[in-house]
Amino acid sequence: MSDSCCDKQYDFPMEDLFPWAIVPYDALERSPKERLEMIKELGYTQYAYDWREHHLETMGEELSLAREMGIKVIAVWFWVDGRFDKPGQLSEKNERMLRILEESGQKLSLWIGLHQNNFEGKSVEERLSYSAELIKYLDKRANAIGCTIDLYNHGGWSGEPENMVKMLELSGEKDVGLIYSFHHGHSHIGRFAKLAKLMTPYLSAVVINGMELNGRNILTVGRGDYEAMMMQAILDAGYKGSWGLLGHVAEEDVRNVLIGNLRGLRDMELPLQAGGIPISLWGNNVPNSTGNFPDEIFIPRDEGNYSVTGVTHPEMTLYLPDNSESSPVVIICPGGGYGNLSYKYEGLKVAERLIADGYRAAVLKYRLPRSELQLDPSIAPLQDAQRAIQILRERADEFGILKDKIGIMGFSAGGHLASTAAHLWKEPVIEGVDPLTVRPDFSVLIYPVISFNDAHAHKGSRRNLLGDKQNDPAMKDRYSAELQFDESTPPTFLAHAMDDKSVVPQNSMMVLEKLRSSGVSVQAHFYESGGHGFAMKSDRNEPKIWVDELIGWLGKLK
Repeated sequence: MSDSCCDKQYDFPMEDLFPWAIVPYDALERSPKERLEMIKELGYTQYAYDWREHHLETMGEELSLAREMGIKVIAVWFWVDGRFDKPGQLSEKNERMLRILEESGQKLSLWIGLHQNNFEGKSVEERLSYSAELIKYLDKRANAIGCTIDLYNHGGWSGEPENMVKMLELSGEKDVGLIYSFHHGHSHIGRFAKLAKLMTPYLSAVVINGMELNGRNILTVGRGDYEAMMMQAILDAGYKGSWGLLGHVAEEDVRNVLIGNLRGLRDMELPLQAGGIPISLWGNNVPNSTGNFPDEIFIPRDEGNYSVTGVTHPEMTLYLPDNSESSPVVIICPGGGYGNLSYKYEGLKVAERLIADGYRAAVLKYRLPRSELQLDPSIAPLQDAQRAIQILRERADEFGILKDKIGIMGFSAGGHLASTAAHLWKEPVIEGVDPLTVRPDFSVLIYPVISFNDAHAHKGSRRNLLGDKQNDPAMKDRYSAELQFDESTPPTFLAHAMDDKSVVPQNSMMVLEKLRSSGVSVQAHFYESGGHGFAMKSDRNEPKIWVDELIGWLGKLK
């Protein structure tokens, strides 16, 4: 693993990892002793036991051997087939399995998978009521032998996270949690940010594998398009539990499957460690809303990047450096033409570098202008930016932030938002605030969209923000920072590539000229090459020095 701050990875210690679905899915059909030796050889200290009826013959032996070898069995699979398993009644094989567990003395979790036939012919209300009754019965049976239960998302109605949470809450059983397996979560990808927040308070474990939307269900970790962003969403939601690596490939030696998944996990680049502090900007009282709240959507991009769209409940995630010394904070506005948010390379990766250098950083997930979502789409992003500044100023002492060093940073269209925040603070678009409380103390504009006038405008950003007012001269001028910046504009840092064909460098040049003529402190860097969107991408060598220049500039602000 690299020591570079910009290549930092989340470190999953072996004690937090466990293999899953390795008993019935192994081409070599290992004996209990061989399987446990393999687990130990690979460095695991625990595993979860999946089984089929013929494994009951050796389950007791395996549980005893695991104890002797110092390997913890954290869970055993428990399949509830509605034909045979009901409140007050279990199938013979499940009764037999419980007897084996009781005799073994193992204290573990039963991972409850619910067959769809438990719910056939029932209304939603009847399904929830029946599930609650079933959970109470199963928890009682498990508790009687010193075990607990967790609900496992095994597809169907009962595997939908929203339904699982309702089932738990209705049961009233406080010791019952959730197991979330990516393998059964392909239909959840588009709304996973929302689901991660919903599930995390209940999660006991997460089982991961490579994820792609329209391909194979099971890929090696690190070879899919979505698993990294899903794992990051869970970490950002505050999850601190264990992670399972999936076997589940019957035609292969499960040892090789586990090795591939562990290597993929170690090589996977997660931008930030767990510990970010999510801060809702508005709670459930989002201003300027039509009342339409669709789910957020993750969109994979090239070079490992990903974007977010459909934000209706804006938030920021605050990251703190390891040291306790107070510092400036930088609110980061990812770009994306006001059509999506380039969340990784223009958000999380930037925050990672800033906190490595001792600064606080908040990645802003702001609303994108949409007429079906906002009453006035043109002010929605700025409302969120101003609210973020206001919150961090109000809570500066709590988070170790220097109250007079709250800055805003943006890339491309995010740079347009940051520049707008740097001049429209005098006219707040949120009600009842002192303008000075939403004024940024500095701004950082990286290949920013600045002008909305025809000569140098990025027309896609202008169209997305202004909609049917995009050709209104007054609106174009209002949102053109080169016309609005004056002596009250905060100190500004600029970076742009001269060969940028998407947002031409004249945008930054006009800002530089305007600020100099207004007597405002400004530092600008123009690079011969790099194109648009270089941000923190490792293959854009020349422009990447912008971040070193930024760190030096921020140091002068302290």
